[in-house]
Amino acid sequence: MKEKLAARFAELDAHLANHDYLADEFSVADAYCFTIVNWSNFLALPLKPYPHLQAYLTRIASRPHVRDALIAEGLAR
Repeated sequence: MKEKLAARFAELDAHLANHDYLADEFSVADAYCFTIVNWSNFLALPLKPYPHLQAYLTRIASRPHVRDALIAEGLAR
């Protein structure tokens, strides 16, 4: 499983090297991707090898509605 995730994270990282979002602008795909990839925190999967993916997560987390949802769920302060 970890090898498969690493391959997918590498694909995402390569795409995000040249794009801010999965498509031309923020979409529901980004909200879903953020949720799924953010689970790496709970699974202790390091994202250090994927700097563009890390920046993407930070970018999505800083969106006001995402931030509000993270706070409401107790995942951020």
